[in-house]
Amino acid sequence: MPREGVRVMHVSTNVGRLYVEEAGAGPALLLWPDLFCDARSLASQVEEFRRDHRVLAVDPPGHGLSGPPTARLTLAACARAVAEVLDAAGVLDAVVVGSGWGGMVGVMFAAAYPARARALALLNTPLHRQPLPRRIELGALVLLYRLLGPHPLLTRPILDAFMSPATRASRPERARLVEESFRIADRAGLAAAMGAVLVDRPSLLRTAAGLRLPVLALAGSEDDLFTPRQAEAQALRIPGARFEVVEGSARLSALEAP
Repeated sequence: MPREGVRVMHVSTNVGRLYVEEAGAGPALLLWPDLFCDARSLASQVEEFRRDHRVLAVDPPGHGLSGPPTARLTLAACARAVAEVLDAAGVLDAVVVGSGWGGMVGVMFAAAYPARARALALLNTPLHRQPLPRRIELGALVLLYRLLGPHPLLTRPILDAFMSPATRASRPERARLVEESFRIADRAGLAAAMGAVLVDRPSLLRTAAGLRLPVLALAGSEDDLFTPRQAEAQALRIPGARFEVVEGSARLSALEAP
């Protein structure tokens, strides 16, 4: 059951039926979480910004209460889905806050719909294309997930990579939230998302460098997958981007250190 003051939408998009929670009033923010997570991982941001913004928090395709993808899942298709969610909500333009996968979608959305993106927040968002050896490794991970589903053999390494040891020790409920999101995700849908985000994504560096809007880029101090040094070098390629490091967090800064 939605929290008090939260309205629910089920939006039919080109990537399937998406579950969206809406709260607050004012300038619009659209929140899209990272791979393996649903919108609950951004609940702290929803609670903060709903005081003076209209916040739309999306469960991505195959995650949370959204349906599985109904077509081939790509970052471009997800960007179109953002526009479709805004249309369904009657919103002309928005700030897009994206964690990981959501940041990639935000870059694609801002490039495809420049008049509709007021600003971007890229939380722990790598925009480079993975080198071929790494894509082969990640492709094997996707195949293993298709075979095993949310097996502890996969859950534990993902938690280890996405959350800092300090968070897992001091706030175990946050690790359990990610574990539950991973466990309840639609298997085929999550596998498709893993393929689109980890294996098949193109380089978005040139796309991001062509953006002309305010951009905030955040990196977790404990992120070994996309280090602060790598994140800062990336942010320097985006005109006027502001870069900040979130101490004590890894890949999921918005959840670990809201």
